[in-house]
Formats: sequence, structure tokens, C-alpha cells
Amino acid sequence: GPDGATKKVQDAAARRFHAVRIDGLAPATSYRYRVVAGDPGTPSDEGRFTTAPAEARPFKFVVYGDSRSDPAAHVAVVRRIEAVPADFLVHSGDMVAMGDEEDDWRGFFEIENKLLRDRCVFAAVGNHELAGEKGVGAATFLRYFASADEGGKDRPKLYGTFRWSNTRFFLLNAMDTWTGEDRAWLKEELDRAAAEAGLVHRFAVLHHGPHSSGPHGGNRRLHEQGIMQIFKEGKVDLIIAGHDHAYERGTGEGVK
Repeated sequence: GPDGATKKVQDAAARRFHAVRIDGLAPATSYRYRVVAGDPGTPSDEGRFTTAPAEARPFKFVVYGDSRSDPAAHVAVVRRIEAVPADFLVHSGDMVAMGDEEDDWRGFFEIENKLLRDRCVFAAVGNHELAGEKGVGAATFLRYFASADEGGKDRPKLYGTFRWSNTRFFLLNAMDTWTGEDRAWLKEELDRAAAEAGLVHRFAVLHHGPHSSGPHGGNRRLHEQGIMQIFKEGKVDLIIAGHDHAYERGTGEGVK
């Protein structure tokens, strides 16, 4: 850290994938880190990350998505992102073509290695993350992108929320039927956000959005199950989506 303090977190278990939690970090502060695997182990290149601010201050983030199936285009997009100052990244889903294929995930992380080394990505699950005959796509996505807080005593979920400055983001599973726990959770969290001190904005991020002029069209389930009304009543300012490989923006049912 900038104060010269050093923290070390260790996971002694022998496994292919490790997740660790680091407590006691200061807000709005940049830290340098290395990862050492094995015994005695070789340190990785040095990376850095910046924690979220505790008070309201301007911030920038990059939204991207549908990075699957075209490595050359993916590389080009990542290079452009790396050149743009941003506090964090938001991925709108479809990171890979088949969520239960390890080679697809390996290709994703090979391309985004340096990008994700220095900037946190908050990801919404896409339909392709859930695709595949092996049936492990959801579990694989959660292994990589479920937060430690959501893990806790409960099973990790394909949805979650985080706050940055004066804005709360809601990462949603657009492919859900919206008849059960996902719907109830969203309503409860938006109600809770109404009383959250200093909160000004609420952004929803989901792969298949409510409106699109592209080939997939809008997400009918959001309309049929009253999710748009929940967004409006919960004062959601902005919906960010992907799915159709196009760019458009506008207002639908009073929500940007």
C-alpha cells in the first residue's frame, strides 16, 4: 500500500483455483500486489488495483460484452480498453462461446490477462456462459466471478450488487424466468437501496435487456413478470445490456 504496509494472504490447500479475501484496505487507494504459487514458488508480474471510494466522487468505468467467438476482435477491443483510463470494468455477458468448455475460458483469460491484472471486472452472466452439454457453465461462471460476500454461508448466486461512490450496480441473470428468488431479491435490494445514505444512482446490468431493435428483440420475460415496473419503482436510472451485437441507446418505459 501507499503507506508502505505489506499484507500477505495465504491459501495452503492444493487446488487449481484460489480465492482470497483481504481485509483492512483503505477506500479510494491503489495497492500493488503479486501472486506466488507453489513452494517455494515464482512471483507473478506486479499488478495493481484501486479500491472503491467511500465518499461521492466522479468515476469512470468501461462497459463491454459479447467478447465470445472472435479472438482477433476480442484482442482489438481489449487493446482499446487498456488505453482508456477507468476505475473498473463492467462486462454485460457472453464472455465465452460455451461456458462449460475450459478451453474457451482459457482463451478469454489469455486475452484479458493484463487488463484484469490491474482492473476489477464486474460481470453479468450471459446465455453462452450457461450453454453446453456438460451442464457446468453456471458453476464455472460463479467460480470466477461470484464475490466472496455472496459466497458466505449461502450458495453463490448468478446475481449480485456492488456500490461505487454514489452509485449502486445490480448485476442480474437476464436468462432467469423472473418468477422466483431472482425477482424477490431484486425487489428487496432496490427497497433497501432507497434508504442507503448518499446513494444517488442505481444501474442495472443484464445480458438480454428489455428493449432492442436487433435480431433478438427485447427480453419478454422482463415485461411479462413486471421487472420493468420494479425498475421504475426502484428508481433505476440506467439499464446496461448486450446480447445483440450492436450499439444503441434510448429510453423505454421511462428508463434509459
